[in-house]
Amino acid sequence: LLLRLQKGLLSLASQNTHTIMPGFTHLQTAQPVTFGHHLLAWFEMLVRDTERLQDCRKRVNRMPLGSAALAGTTYPIDRAYTAELLGFEAVSENSLDAVSDRDFAIEFNAAASLIMMHLSRMSEELILWTSAQFKFVNIPDRFCTGSSIMPQKKNPDVPELVRGKSGRVFGDLISLLTLMKGQPLAYNKDNQEDKEPLFDAIDTVRGSLMAFADMVPALVPNIEVMREAALRGFSTATDLADYLVKKGVAFRDAHEIVGKAVALGVAEEKDLSELSLEQLQQFSDLIEADVFDKALTLEASVNARDHIGGTAPAQGTWQLAQGTELGPCFRGPGQEVGAASASGTWPLAQPLCPPCRGCQVPVPREEVLRSPSGAAPPGLPHIGVTTEPDTPGQMAWPRPRPRIHSVPDCP
Repeated sequence: LLLRLQKGLLSLASQNTHTIMPGFTHLQTAQPVTFGHHLLAWFEMLVRDTERLQDCRKRVNRMPLGSAALAGTTYPIDRAYTAELLGFEAVSENSLDAVSDRDFAIEFNAAASLIMMHLSRMSEELILWTSAQFKFVNIPDRFCTGSSIMPQKKNPDVPELVRGKSGRVFGDLISLLTLMKGQPLAYNKDNQEDKEPLFDAIDTVRGSLMAFADMVPALVPNIEVMREAALRGFSTATDLADYLVKKGVAFRDAHEIVGKAVALGVAEEKDLSELSLEQLQQFSDLIEADVFDKALTLEASVNARDHIGGTAPAQGTWQLAQGTELGPCFRGPGQEVGAASASGTWPLAQPLCPPCRGCQVPVPREEVLRSPSGAAPPGLPHIGVTTEPDTPGQMAWPRPRPRIHSVPDCP
């Protein structure tokens, strides 16, 4: 389900690498970003969630069999062989701990709480964006309901319900922590209360992810409304300051100059890009006609941040290529190594996943991207499939991404 949601986010982001919207701090317009860049921020949250679940499994998948009541057993058993037959990665190494430990449930619920926290943050933004005050996106009717009294209402039910259910999963985590905090070794009857909060968290997260995985790909952005909103609030003010800094002005002085220009814009109810060159030059004679193309347009602002993690559409394309190629099995059956990514730009060169238990072991994280011709993606150094940084003409660029495989598709 996490994979489905990640795929949905990547699909929607790939369609909106050039869709400009306002970026916010303190819920106030800050700087222009793209809708695709914002969706990739959500994607990064889910990447960390996936990594946490993979890491959690390393400690969960340990066999307690053989610990008996608390002291082990006198029967001739081979715990390692039993663990191998049952698919465990290791055996518990202390019988007292094995029968009383509930860290596996607590750790999973902690990871589940973070998933729900991320979904709740996404929900809050969607609730804001669908309101009449924003109108940034439309959610299909099947994920909304009307009002029993007000016929015009279209309420974002799925985001609101998921936002509310996050507290339920947080409560499940607190229940388990409270359950275990006062227990002496070894087993105590208190532990019969461990199942409800664990299973409830699993069910709630699964349901929430399922709903989001269906809803996110169906979101429809209002491109013109987003752009219009980005034009309000002087979102390119920082770009004007950067423009002056590149001409030798100290940033503290550039900050003051732009502040005066913004004050004039507020007084005349104009954006910085709507002020005339003569009006801008009264604050600094270093401002020239190229300021409009280099600093004050929304496109200039997002394109200027052409580095890894930046808002430039070229970087968004590369980030999408990274995200799309989560692992060989993520591509789906039949798609070979090196096949084009969803963006159609940068194929992945990486080996198939190594032998693993149930295909749960991540592919080594040192793998890197390369372009088909050996040229680097825009704004990046040459990227080659190598882990040797001193290889002539190449620079290794690790991709810290989890490789998530499903058993049926694992090569």
